[in-house]
Amino acid sequence: MALDNSLQPGSFTGTCAHSGESIRPGCAYVAALVDGTGGDGSLTLRRVDTSLVAWEAGHRPAGLIAFWRSEAPSPDDRRTRFVDDETLLDMLERLGEATDPRQVAYRWVLALLLLRKRLLRQDSIRRDDVGHSWWTFRRRGVEGAPSFEVLDPGLRDADVADLADQLSEVIASDVA
Repeated sequence: MALDNSLQPGSFTGTCAHSGESIRPGCAYVAALVDGTGGDGSLTLRRVDTSLVAWEAGHRPAGLIAFWRSEAPSPDDRRTRFVDDETLLDMLERLGEATDPRQVAYRWVLALLLLRKRLLRQDSIRRDDVGHSWWTFRRRGVEGAPSFEVLDPGLRDADVADLADQLSEVIASDVA
């Protein structure tokens, strides 16, 4: 699985991907992380913003990986943290049933990012009958938090780093 290093996922677009209408400052919208797989099979991530009205009417972008609700910033707002830790943990959980190799890769990298942020603790690693590695994680600082497994998709280190950079760009900040 190759990664497209030229990807620029971008920040808040200010435009509803469904209707093309402007998303005004202070209005709620849904930001989505979308699989933008290239023709050569490379993994790419794309950010798609959708007005809350369109989202609630059922309009979803193709290749949806994860999504979160936010509020459009005003043009003079400082750059602020876009996705909080709870949203990241929710994204990880929602990808738990994923079977698509790209979604499995996104979940793996998200788990590694959360481990690096010290929101998760890694408990163990097990190998299944076909040789896959499953890492067991637990939420750090939550008494009685259940453990869960994440499949290591076997990405090269460079691919993990590139995908982590893409995820960070999409979820890190919001600019009008």
